[in-house]
Amino acid sequence: MLNRPSARATKAEAEIKSLIPAGSGTHVETIPCDLQDMASVKAAIKTIKSKYDSIDVLCNNAGVMALDDYATKDGYDVQMQTNHLSHFLLTKELFPLLQRAKELRGEARTVNHSSAARKFPRTPLKPEYFCKNGGNLGGNSNSMLTGGAKWERYHQTKLANSVFTKTLAARLDGSGIKALV
Repeated sequence: MLNRPSARATKAEAEIKSLIPAGSGTHVETIPCDLQDMASVKAAIKTIKSKYDSIDVLCNNAGVMALDDYATKDGYDVQMQTNHLSHFLLTKELFPLLQRAKELRGEARTVNHSSAARKFPRTPLKPEYFCKNGGNLGGNSNSMLTGGAKWERYHQTKLANSVFTKTLAARLDGSGIKALV
């Protein structure tokens, strides 16, 4: 599990471990990772690569919703970096470990969580949301019904997750590695 160090992360790890049958061979470990900090994401990737030669499932699930318009320390919109860009980087850099799992066990998968918000409002992906424009993407209007800026930024992240995953799935078709949204 990748998580920011916290009591909540420690508790989640303990709860998951309590559900694993003894002798199953399943290993659960928390590796520090803050998706709002690319250096932290890269450090987590390095740790994973140093400890594991394969990954059967990469589940990109963390996210934030409808936050104010501000930049991460890397300059990206906080929602786009947390919900999509950091997951994209994890998938790209850990892909060789998914390939190795497929070679060893016949299958691997990456799962990217999205939201129905990818469908609303009905705006296409816009390049400015992928650039270092955090804090300059429409302000903090909050109306979900009238296309508030907080919700547009969230929509862009979830649409990006869906488009990325569907494109990856098409490219991986028949390879034994699945990409699911």
